[in-house]
Amino acid sequence: MSLQLRRWRRFAILAISFCLCICLTNFVYAQELEGNEIDGYPVQLGTAELFKIQKGIGDFTAKDRVEAINARLEEIAEDDSIPLDSLRIEDRKLTTIIEAGDELIVTLTNQDAQAAEQERLDLAEDYLAQLQTELRSYRVNNDIKRTLWGVFWTLIATLALIVVFNVLNYALPRIYGKVDRWRNDYIPSLRRREDANFIQVLNSYILTIIGTIVISIVQILSLALIVGLPCLYVTLVLSFFTSTEEITEAILDYVETGNPFRIAIVLLVTYYSLIVLRLTFAELGRGTISVSWFHQEWAEPTYRLVTFFLIATAIVVIFPYLPGYDSLAFQGFTVFLGIVVSLGSTVAVANVVSGIILIYTRAFKTHDYVKIAEATGEIVEETLLVTRIRTPKNVVITIPNTMVLGSQIINYSAAVRDRSIPLLLHANVTLGYDVPWRKVNEVLIQAAQNIELILKEPEPFILQKSLDDFYVSYELNAYTNAPAEMPKIYSELYQNIQDCCNENDIEILSPHYSAMRDGNEITIPENYLPDDYEVPGFRIQPLGGLLTMMNQKPATDDKNGSNNH
Repeated sequence: MSLQLRRWRRFAILAISFCLCICLTNFVYAQELEGNEIDGYPVQLGTAELFKIQKGIGDFTAKDRVEAINARLEEIAEDDSIPLDSLRIEDRKLTTIIEAGDELIVTLTNQDAQAAEQERLDLAEDYLAQLQTELRSYRVNNDIKRTLWGVFWTLIATLALIVVFNVLNYALPRIYGKVDRWRNDYIPSLRRREDANFIQVLNSYILTIIGTIVISIVQILSLALIVGLPCLYVTLVLSFFTSTEEITEAILDYVETGNPFRIAIVLLVTYYSLIVLRLTFAELGRGTISVSWFHQEWAEPTYRLVTFFLIATAIVVIFPYLPGYDSLAFQGFTVFLGIVVSLGSTVAVANVVSGIILIYTRAFKTHDYVKIAEATGEIVEETLLVTRIRTPKNVVITIPNTMVLGSQIINYSAAVRDRSIPLLLHANVTLGYDVPWRKVNEVLIQAAQNIELILKEPEPFILQKSLDDFYVSYELNAYTNAPAEMPKIYSELYQNIQDCCNENDIEILSPHYSAMRDGNEITIPENYLPDDYEVPGFRIQPLGGLLTMMNQKPATDDKNGSNNH
């Protein structure tokens, strides 16, 4: 059994259970009829209103009189030993009485007649006719035989519904399977073939839409059965009992207005429009259908936006056809909902608008390596509300789209992804004037070429940035196609620069490093020094005396302008 069929079967079971409860308890659908001192209080039997009492008698208010009359009517209605022909009018000097045998029902006064703008006797005759009609209807409707027949027909309808659902459970999966096999047999799938031309792809696309529509029609018909049968069942069961006949009449009146059919047409048009949109944007996303100004990555977000606006339009069109749309309760609820949404969604709407702008400006895509404000890392999720970045430390940072749109966005992957232009990395090195610049260029280029992720073509190159007071500033530039590996590449690059400089007897003594050569070991690591290397001793001048030696400055290599003694 399919998941959809199981869900609708649960719905049918709930509907059956509800109706069985109505049958067993003979639920009375009654609405309290409220009154007031000006308009009067209603005399009612069951759910039917007979007439209103507007005036009191002595210490009895109009409400007290109505409560007493309703209690007497209920007793008379439940007592089948009191024949309806026994209801009569007895006109007295100051009052007119309606009674059933010896049981008093209503006492009418001149004040009642004046309030009703009728003669007292005429008013009593009208009330008597209404009482006889409603009492007869009440007794017929609450007859035990009719209740038993209602229970019997409810059981029959329940068994019929169970049988129909079992048949649908058996037949629908087989029908779906046949239609799906027909689509696979008669609709060519040319989109995956590299030798398919545009006409073949277009024909496949059109046939795919037709096949999808055929399957959708079968699904809609089955859905109409699965939904319509329980609705029909509930309506029938409610009509079997007098206490719920008014609900059935209200349902039928609503159906006669044609509003359900209008709603169904709007839903069908919306449903098929969504199917066509989904297929169209899926082909745009795959690149099967190409438009010069429409990028492939726009397909999914554009489909979501169009779907949202299409569904919103359908809801707006459907609302006036919903039952109770003109009621004050419905209107009050919609106003309240609108206020809540408008007050609570200001920030959300701003983020959504920013997200849309980011998508269509193509600032970045998922898996791009970017820097947004202070966050640097890979884009792992791009939604209409937020953007998520995973840093090289595997920390996920969530940034609201309004903040993203207001920040500088550096995309290291865009040129590599869109135009196959490699990313240019650079590292600054400062070396003394005693090192020939040609040798420096050769050593730095060798350091870059020893890294696997650095491209051999185009070759790395050196820019001499400046001639400072104590050193020369060199910039090593190298290309890579792996922007996401930037931290690793820079780490290896700086390591290789140190190794290559040490191997070529180049000391990195700048920008802030000071060394005194007399009596000090060279700064190159020991494993790079020759075997016969010896630490130089202090130089002492033999001539000129002690005073001359002390007045002279020792030979130093000071790269930041300071002298060490």
